[in-house]
Amino acid sequence: MSDRIKVAVRVRSPQGNGPIVCRASSDTVSLINDDKKSFRISSPQKKAAKEFTYDYCFSPTNSIAQDQAEIYEKLIRGYVLHTLEGYNSCILAYGQTGSGKTFTMMGDQNHEGVVPRFCRELFEVFHICHQDDSNELTTEFQVKCSSFEIYNEQVIDLLSSGSQKRCKIRERADKSTFVEGLEEVDVANVDEIIECIHRGNENRTVRSTHMNQESSRSHAVFHISVYQKETDSKTGTVVECRSTCKLVDLAGSERLGSGDTKMKHEGTSINKSLSTLGRVISLLAEADRHKSPLVPYRESALTWILKENLGGNSNTCLIACVSPENYHESLSTLRYASLTKRVRTSATLNSLSHIEQMEDLKSKLRELQKMVNDKKSTNPGQHILEKRVEDIQRTNFFLEQRMAKEAQISAQVLQTAQQERDALAWITLHIIESFDWGQAESNHEICNRSSQLQKAFEEDLSFFDDAFQKYCA
Repeated sequence: MSDRIKVAVRVRSPQGNGPIVCRASSDTVSLINDDKKSFRISSPQKKAAKEFTYDYCFSPTNSIAQDQAEIYEKLIRGYVLHTLEGYNSCILAYGQTGSGKTFTMMGDQNHEGVVPRFCRELFEVFHICHQDDSNELTTEFQVKCSSFEIYNEQVIDLLSSGSQKRCKIRERADKSTFVEGLEEVDVANVDEIIECIHRGNENRTVRSTHMNQESSRSHAVFHISVYQKETDSKTGTVVECRSTCKLVDLAGSERLGSGDTKMKHEGTSINKSLSTLGRVISLLAEADRHKSPLVPYRESALTWILKENLGGNSNTCLIACVSPENYHESLSTLRYASLTKRVRTSATLNSLSHIEQMEDLKSKLRELQKMVNDKKSTNPGQHILEKRVEDIQRTNFFLEQRMAKEAQISAQVLQTAQQERDALAWITLHIIESFDWGQAESNHEICNRSSQLQKAFEEDLSFFDDAFQKYCA
């Protein structure tokens, strides 16, 4: 399923009494230059409004609850269905510091954002879809979640208990990436996954800046893995699929000032990763013109983790958040969003084939064998159990060998019996055909002998027929 990245723009509610430079309609954002200082020497053409068109544009209303619900219902709900159908998904929030990214993704206690709404509906839609399943159809549904941040190019587990746990990014044989050592939590219901969301948010790195009192100093990723297995007991059909969804709240781009050294280092790291993300997006947008562009995914932890979601197996959506008062920052965000709209991904159904299932089982078997070997030295009971298993396997082997040999002997006996029967039949027929039975009365002994041979032949023939039927059975 090849499709371009879906892009939406959300204009934040105005704050303060500054001039409004950004307005949105259903699918268009108009950016108006009201900053006279910036355009004192500009040509008249520069004063005209710049227009950008996207899949969706959301402007603020008088109801925050309505704004949050509208974004989810119009833009995000479809990605819940994609995930349950077995496709990978990714939703990113991008924009300047203080433009409303975190509120869009997380919301607050009274106005839930994209992430909690997505997780809540994931469980609800699954149960609705399968409440009418027949007795023959059984469905297993397993959800795991993890939460991590990319802070100063380090991946930090936000659900790890105790001190900060730093993890490493790894690449599989198929070139897809994963975070090694990340704690994955099994969640059985909505309450458990919401609790993980809150725990991850509490551990995220935030700091007060001149643009935002609680500015996110890291890129945060809430990762959901969904495993489904449908078994039809009537036909014996088994369908398995695995899908993932990354919900990403990117750190805001900002201008560096002469402030705290640690804050400057954070800002430099954020801007570097966002700059790499911009270059990756730009190269992917030009992919139609240039075959197999060399995309620098590995230059940033962020782009390496999002590799599949930006140019591979994923349905991806970008929410560009803009401030209605800041002309230059909003213009930069809108241009970035327009470029992203040209990037295409190729989402494929993550259904496991029989070969993949067999390889998965073999992998699990190797892991279990390793666990058993590790415990042998510390658990004497385990060693005794292993000895019994080996004895059983050895006995089973000898029984199989014995059965095979007996079957071979039986076949040989049957073959010998058939050969003897055929030989006896040939001898008897030869004797019968050698005499003229019309003159048999003149040779009473020969007649008696022939009769005896014929009777013996019939008895042997009956015996071997019975034996033949028995072995065939």
